[in-house]
Amino acid sequence: MTSAGALGRLVVVDASPAVKWVLNEAGSDAALALLEEWVRAGVEMVAPPLLSYEVASVLHQRVRRGTLAPADALALWDDFQTIPLSYQTNPGDLVGAAIALAHRLGLPAAYDAAYLALAEAREAVLWTADRKLGEHVAASGHRSGSVEVLAYE
Repeated sequence: MTSAGALGRLVVVDASPAVKWVLNEAGSDAALALLEEWVRAGVEMVAPPLLSYEVASVLHQRVRRGTLAPADALALWDDFQTIPLSYQTNPGDLVGAAIALAHRLGLPAAYDAAYLALAEAREAVLWTADRKLGEHVAASGHRSGSVEVLAYE
């Protein structure tokens, strides 16, 4: 895993690495190391507001399964909010692009495409640990270099 291409640039982050920043799961150490590198290097991280709800949903799922106490989920949410991440303030203009991308790439949901639409709008690279998303993008012939799939999921 290298983030050399991200240094000094803007990156869009989806929920898969973001969840690894707050939960101890496979790939968390690598995801945290990447986050620390980005913070040290001044890389701007941006996401659609959807990211917050996806992280919250994963925390809630862990509470429902009994693998995380409600108070711990709230503490992890507080930790997540300290990450220097900015959010696209007007996601409405990306919805149409996300729908079109989801259709063109054969994605099962438009919310995955929302991250890619934001990356394209901001001329950034999307960082994800979602191997299936990376495979859909690669199989579609979508523009090269628009997605970096982190190999720890």
